[in-house]
Amino acid sequence: MDEPILENDTLQNELDNYESSNVGEKETPEITEGAEDLETLKKENQTLKVQKGLYKTKYEELKSKLPTNPEPKKIEAIPAYDPIELVKLANTIKDYSSDEIELITRFAKSSSPKDLIEATNNEWVKTAISAKREKLEKDNKIPTSTSPNMSVTSAPNKNLTDEELDKATKEAFEKSLRQKGVGGIGA
Repeated sequence: MDEPILENDTLQNELDNYESSNVGEKETPEITEGAEDLETLKKENQTLKVQKGLYKTKYEELKSKLPTNPEPKKIEAIPAYDPIELVKLANTIKDYSSDEIELITRFAKSSSPKDLIEATNNEWVKTAISAKREKLEKDNKIPTSTSPNMSVTSAPNKNLTDEELDKATKEAFEKSLRQKGVGGIGA
């Protein structure tokens, strides 16, 4: 007699079916004269009592199979923060990038604005953020096209001959040697 419980098979439907069945209890039995009618009424009464017992056991069985309603889940209240603290937090973190804010939140004790502000004022966090900024600046820096030791004052003239270019190079070399305090060529 184990039947699967369908969605629409509720206790209310069972009660409705019981009330609307053809074999229901009669409100007032018709009393007719005669022993035969009395016997039939007693039999009807017994069958109705048996049916009532069957429906009652089926009702209890279905009631036990219904899932019990667990207590409704308590919704954790989101802590309400002081608006002034939120404004202070916004002013504190406005100059930080999203990566830096992530570092601050990892270091903070909790997600409350007060703890986040404390984390931004922590020396270790400040040092880590400044080191990260310096590294990014260094990585993004464009190297200069010439090294500092090799400075070219002017580009050679395309009209110069090879002899004139050699002579200008020797003069520039001797000039640089004199500036460093080293004697000239052949000295």
